[in-house]
Amino acid sequence: MSPEQPVISLRGVGKTFRTFARPSDRVRRWLSGGRAGHCRQHAVLAGIDLDVMRGETLGIVGRNGSGKSTLLRILSGIMQPSEGTVAVRGRVAPLLALGAGFHPEFTGRENVELNATLLGLDEREMRRRMPAIVDFAEIGDAIDDPVSTYSSGMFARLAFAVAVSGDPEILVVDEILAVGDAAFARKCHARIEEIQRSGSTVLFVSHQQNTVIELCNRAVLLEGGRIDCEGAPREVMRRYHALLFAGTGAAEPAEVEGRVSPVEAGEEVGDAPDPQEYPADGATILSVRFADAQGRTVRAMRLGGEYVAELRVRFDRAAEGVTIGFHFRNETGVTLAGLFHPPQGDALSVDALDEATVRIPFRMTLLAGEYFATFGVRSRLEERHMHRLVDFQRISVHADGPRVHQGYSAIDAGPPVVDLRRHAARG
Repeated sequence: MSPEQPVISLRGVGKTFRTFARPSDRVRRWLSGGRAGHCRQHAVLAGIDLDVMRGETLGIVGRNGSGKSTLLRILSGIMQPSEGTVAVRGRVAPLLALGAGFHPEFTGRENVELNATLLGLDEREMRRRMPAIVDFAEIGDAIDDPVSTYSSGMFARLAFAVAVSGDPEILVVDEILAVGDAAFARKCHARIEEIQRSGSTVLFVSHQQNTVIELCNRAVLLEGGRIDCEGAPREVMRRYHALLFAGTGAAEPAEVEGRVSPVEAGEEVGDAPDPQEYPADGATILSVRFADAQGRTVRAMRLGGEYVAELRVRFDRAAEGVTIGFHFRNETGVTLAGLFHPPQGDALSVDALDEATVRIPFRMTLLAGEYFATFGVRSRLEERHMHRLVDFQRISVHADGPRVHQGYSAIDAGPPVVDLRRHAARG
């Protein structure tokens, strides 16, 4: 196969389901060969054109009911489309429902053998991989107990270990990476990354922004069963969050091009490449700034320096459980750190026309680089944002001194203590 040829190609793919008002209508339609029994046609997918290249990791995002899981089932061959064509070139390993096909009265080992066969592994290969599967699942001697005796975490770990035990050319994952505890979830992510490095194609559904941005080369947003947009993960996730916000009854966010109309003249705001202001829904952020210890507005910060984030907000209606704060994201859109007020206990209770100025002191621990600050007002009680300025202000962080850090954030540490014991024979 030519390397330029897509491993997955969809053209005009649609999926329609029949729904029946009464069970008797379903029976009548079946008995009459489709000539009787009233039903309605419900289109879940329509007009999907999509190419996925070898080695690509594609994130599929969208609101509930947008058709994500149906699309993955069609790609996996579990479900046939109602219209259009699907071409898949490679062995597909679907992780759509952990433990699908597990028999509760079979032991873990017996279920591994059964599922390995379904994945196309012969008996010899299955026996070779069994120790690695048991080790990955971390269930020890319980491998020889019936899975009906397993906890939900043990069940999920074994099912995941079986599903990723092969060497899939195409891995399809449906929002199941958060299985077990945090340490095991990290193992799952590491295994996915290992599969990526092997050159396999990965498609997965996730609602987690950081997961999509960190793992994917490209993302697709489904809305109403159609592709709303596709492209760089950061931009697709911005559009996805805009749709989520619009779903609360507010309009979509507007590009603010370095400024936002409600912010007072004279305030230094913006300077981000593509900031967005979400429409006010009960509150308006009047001004935002970062200040140093002397109260001076700053756009450049020093690693380890002390600063204050200041937000001034006007409330257009009464609200309960209100929090006000900010977070920093890097240039790819990964959220790195943030603070809000109040952090614990009772949040703010406000009335219409109230104004609040919140000053949040913090110590800059992000490593040297360029970051973007997002500011927001949220009602915990209503579980919705009242106003947001996304990627609104660019912040540069500089480091002094020779100390070397890794990752995104600096860890506070004292001077190192080295106890070096020389070998006695060394001259």
